[in-house]
Amino acid sequence: MVEKNVVEKRRDVRIQRAKELGDWDEVLRQLDLIEENLERKDRDYGLCSLNSVDPFGTGELLQTITDNQDPLTILIQKEESERLYQALGELSDIERTILLERVFNKYSFSKLARMYDISDKTSKRYYENAVEKMEKILKEQYHF
Repeated sequence: MVEKNVVEKRRDVRIQRAKELGDWDEVLRQLDLIEENLERKDRDYGLCSLNSVDPFGTGELLQTITDNQDPLTILIQKEESERLYQALGELSDIERTILLERVFNKYSFSKLARMYDISDKTSKRYYENAVEKMEKILKEQYHF
């Protein structure tokens, strides 16, 4: 059996005292504190439950995850991935690298500039050029 820490022991004492006094609101409040503290720790660690409400308040995150077992969905995703890879192949090495670092790692232009020994403006220009090229290539592929 796992021994309770000091906070858990104090909480148990408060719950027991509130129970003896018949203060059920306090009992519920103390029990809710357990979950609130766990949620706070999850936020601190950047964790997210699939039962959390999505940022737009439209439902639980679990509901937004699609079942990708549908053959048509799989085919469409495969074709989209191939188009993206082809479009990325059309970029210069530095444009592709900066675009991917910015999108996936959320690096700032100044961090990218330090990483590749270029100016902030140059890193921003590479990124903007890459985005423009990707838009143009993908529009041509999708015939927009």
